[in-house]
Amino acid sequence: MANEDLEFNPFYLALQNQFSNQLSAAQEKCFTICIPSSSSLGQTTKFSKAFVGEIYEEMQYYATDGSDKILFNIELNMIRIISGLQKNFEIQIIGEELGYNKKFEQYRFLLIEQPLDPNFKMPSSNDDQDSALDKLKPVETINECYDFLFEFPEHKAAMLEFDKGIYTFLTSYVVVIGYLDHAAKKLRSLADNCEKQILAMNNQISMDRRLTDNLRISLESYILNQVHDQLFKIISKVCKNECVQITKKCKDNLNIDGKSLRLDSKFCCPLDSAIKVIKQLDSFNTPLQKASCLKKSIDTVITDVNAHHRAMDDGLLVFREGQHKEGVTITSDELISLLVIVVIRSSCDNLPSHLKFIETFHWTDFPNSEYNYSIVTFKASLRFILSETFDQMMKPSLEPVSLVR
Repeated sequence: MANEDLEFNPFYLALQNQFSNQLSAAQEKCFTICIPSSSSLGQTTKFSKAFVGEIYEEMQYYATDGSDKILFNIELNMIRIISGLQKNFEIQIIGEELGYNKKFEQYRFLLIEQPLDPNFKMPSSNDDQDSALDKLKPVETINECYDFLFEFPEHKAAMLEFDKGIYTFLTSYVVVIGYLDHAAKKLRSLADNCEKQILAMNNQISMDRRLTDNLRISLESYILNQVHDQLFKIISKVCKNECVQITKKCKDNLNIDGKSLRLDSKFCCPLDSAIKVIKQLDSFNTPLQKASCLKKSIDTVITDVNAHHRAMDDGLLVFREGQHKEGVTITSDELISLLVIVVIRSSCDNLPSHLKFIETFHWTDFPNSEYNYSIVTFKASLRFILSETFDQMMKPSLEPVSLVR
């Protein structure tokens, strides 16, 4: 419906939850149901019975409180009030969606720019609207997570209790090799309890899945940012053998390049920017930060390859599989080989520990599937490094010799 998803519209959610009987009655009678746009409702999440007067029968009237009758007309993409409320008041229709009741009879949802009753319109500045939209964007950095958690005053008590739980974990809980899953469950339990308290106090978040997703990843990042060092010491011991192998492979093959891995010449180029990005991995504490670094590394590999072709002025553009763009597609196998070069030349010997940390202590959903793809692709590059002996690969290939004179 236009550019708004009804699933996240607070008035539509209120009809489904608070006023389901009125909604069912309107659907049964095939009323046209007017839904004010989210932006016109401000931060409203609670609605009075009078506000349910937004349910109207097309071309007729509906009483908001049982006495005041409203007559209106629908013309093209406008609704005009004929009598009742504010005479000649016009509201633009910005979207339409059809629905069917239990008898398979058709009714309409109209998304309108503001409530039919102007008394319910929530005045808001452009800054307020921008702030509301910002809250709906997926959080992707640790600063955004902290800002999200502390932006709402009603979170204060829950966050104080959360901090106490984190302090108790840091001072009393002993993380032991072989029991990392138990530690993860303990931390998740603390985050889940804080989430329940916040959702009970903040209707705005509880009614919008996007905000709930932001809350969960923010709580995960908040707690793991504080306990990271204690956990990573144990993770490093678990992954010690793999890290030692990676260190040796990196030391022995620092000159590895695309040509030595038999990559197509169009993918053989310097990967300096990607190497610089992956070197930052040790500075991050949360699964979100670590996964974001892996994602950025892959994006930068593609950028490096394209920058190489721009310098050559050959007009070639390279894209990752699934992007469906014109140009040359780099397959997953080719991307894994390029990441092998990035990991070895950056001496990223802690990669096994970082991947294990994400796998063990990430329990929410990442902002998008690109994060999961990046983790899986780096795991594949790690297996490649651990399983391959590069001695033969690094040797120059011999040209075939013709025996015919």
